[in-house]
Amino acid sequence: MDHHTTKNNRQPNRLGFHYFPDCIHYTEKDIQRWLPILKEIKAQWLVIKSPVNRAVPEDFIHSLSANGINLLIDFNLPLAGEIAWHDLELLISSYSKWGAKFAMLNQHPNQKSSWTDGQWGNPDLIDSVVSQFIRFGSVCLENSIRPIFPLLTPGGDYWDLAFLKIALSKLKDDAPLAVQNNFVLSAAAWDCGKPLDWGTGGQERWPKVKPYKLPEESQNQLGFRTFEWYAPIAREVFNKTIPILLLQAGISGNPQNTEAKAQAADLENLLAIYRLLKGENVYDVLDGSHLFQPIASDVIGCCFYLLASDSPDLQGCHWYSADGQRFPPAQAFYIREQIHQEEKALSEPEESQPMVNYQHNRYVLIAYDLQPETPRLLELLHPYIEKFSPMIGFSAAEAQKSAVILAIAPANRPEPPEFELIQNNGSLVKIIRPGEIPAYLKEQDYANQ
Repeated sequence: MDHHTTKNNRQPNRLGFHYFPDCIHYTEKDIQRWLPILKEIKAQWLVIKSPVNRAVPEDFIHSLSANGINLLIDFNLPLAGEIAWHDLELLISSYSKWGAKFAMLNQHPNQKSSWTDGQWGNPDLIDSVVSQFIRFGSVCLENSIRPIFPLLTPGGDYWDLAFLKIALSKLKDDAPLAVQNNFVLSAAAWDCGKPLDWGTGGQERWPKVKPYKLPEESQNQLGFRTFEWYAPIAREVFNKTIPILLLQAGISGNPQNTEAKAQAADLENLLAIYRLLKGENVYDVLDGSHLFQPIASDVIGCCFYLLASDSPDLQGCHWYSADGQRFPPAQAFYIREQIHQEEKALSEPEESQPMVNYQHNRYVLIAYDLQPETPRLLELLHPYIEKFSPMIGFSAAEAQKSAVILAIAPANRPEPPEFELIQNNGSLVKIIRPGEIPAYLKEQDYANQ
């Protein structure tokens, strides 16, 4: 049974991104390039890093906020260092005047690597984190900016669920009501290499989970659904729902501690997260009878990592190149949302704008070994064919000229060697087996068009 339908539920726009992983892409040229793209994909949130010794330019902040984008200023100050509070207060005051709405002081306080050895062994460690956050939150609220509680590492060197419960309890005891009533929780939205529904239901559904111990046949918070474990803790402490912002979605783990090239999440997961944020019914493509649980309304936004970067090491993680070329996540999103815009250079000569040109929109590639089964396959694919009128054939060389490729591979056998050709040209590729076709059509809602 469907949880809900998009026809009957109006969901707020919760799509967001982390901007570049540095503090240098804040020029007028950057505004001209990225503001149209953010508006085109209807991004509502943007996390930007603030330098510690100067402000992000006013024009950059104002241009984005004036176009309805919720800006989260990520100071990302070292936990182990002293904070120059006077300078920080001046930055927060300026950002508020220019239109920023949210701010976060630091991250990963439950990781040993965030502290010196002496600090990590301090029994008052959590007290110091909470005291620091209270001061930061008070300064933010004096300037009409909502403070974001530090991002925790799922699991972590100090078990995140225990850390969070102790920290929030101290916040309840010590923070002024203004901070208690207006702070926002953050939760890492890494998939940790787990299925998208891993840990759904939180501690109530998986009561046997203990710190650093995962009983057989149980699940834990180490996955995209971390927020479902944090929300009940906050509700128990404050006796009300605390809003949550999901950060660093679309990757498998901490971008600061692991090899970035290995972190990009599966495109199907990325698009499934986006559809869940929109309030759509989303079925597990591997199990057509399994409907993913919706993302609750206390999640106010979800920021994918990253919007763009010019670092080769991060190419698998970002949606665009530094000059605005779409990488597979962005290509998949545009196709999903049916966004069509003529490619054009915004501020540079045409030859400096790399583009991907396709002769066809969609292609259904059927493996050579499945040719005798073609009539049956086409019957199964009828809703897809009726909706998109794709090219259909057996040639990988022909298929790679298409923006979207649906490839049908033989069951219970490795993917055909020729399928490697279609996975290296920038097309959005989905490879399924004949038995998976009904579930795929159902998951994509093609059968109900």
